[in-house]
Amino acid sequence: MFLVFGVLLLTSSVLSEKDDLNTIYKAIKDITGFDRNDLIKMREAVIAKKIGKQILVLDRNLRKRQHDYIKATLSLPPDARRFMYSLIHSGMNPKLKRPSIFKSWSGLESKFRGKISKKSCSKLLKKFPGLAKYNICTA
Repeated sequence: MFLVFGVLLLTSSVLSEKDDLNTIYKAIKDITGFDRNDLIKMREAVIAKKIGKQILVLDRNLRKRQHDYIKATLSLPPDARRFMYSLIHSGMNPKLKRPSIFKSWSGLESKFRGKISKKSCSKLLKKFPGLAKYNICTA
């Protein structure tokens, strides 16, 4: 009996899509346009500024995209903003162990599914149309 259960469990884990930090990075890329390298550069710039070291200068394109992201996110209602911050922080700080840092898309999705109001979702989807394919909320 336990052998059958073990085989079924192993089979399902092999056949299922791997749900790890890469799913967070894929969602971030689809939703915001930032890839893993962009997140690393932004994180390094933040750390350099915090510790008072030489300010790391982001290239013009990345700086503009970061500015546009911040501007769009700040214009969102609190529930949608919380989701976007959790998404981006999960990619920028994957080693932190905080409730707002997720190690997989499914973890983030389970926390926020049904928690974003329809009105907020509508605004969120207008600002970040790439989110539509993830069905995290309904407008």
